[in-house]
Amino acid sequence: MGHSYIVSPAVMIGGLLILVLVLNGTMVMAGCSRLGDQSAGKQGAQAINPTTTMNNNHSDQLMRIIVRLNVTDIQGMSKRAAVLKDPTAAKAADKKIETSIATVADRVLKQIEHTGAKVIRRYRTLPLLALQATPQTVILLKTLPEVLAIESDTPDAPMK
Repeated sequence: MGHSYIVSPAVMIGGLLILVLVLNGTMVMAGCSRLGDQSAGKQGAQAINPTTTMNNNHSDQLMRIIVRLNVTDIQGMSKRAAVLKDPTAAKAADKKIETSIATVADRVLKQIEHTGAKVIRRYRTLPLLALQATPQTVILLKTLPEVLAIESDTPDAPMK
């Protein structure tokens, strides 16, 4: 008889954070592009250069991006929540993580609401936003302390 396991969001985030560390700053997620450091030298990262973007796109043209949010102590919260044995405490810790992510996402979205950006997806348990954004939105996002990285949301080539 098989066993089924329920994995809390904190454990999922902890696992993803470990994956990020193992892959040296590059995170691969199903259905998303690779996420990584904004620096030009990082392999796998598809950082957006707003100057190039504005030269190659009309200023009102929307592009798909993934925004990595700067959620205070997300790694610490995830590590602490991952080791909780009490289900009530684990749920409370998961809720705290979700609330922290939502608070930062709300702040970012409030600051870009006038730019014409459209939300594709908000993630409850990952500090990410999937957006359709104008080049002006990208420029504004890069100035926000709540934003760690902005990557192009382009499909990866199939693996052979």
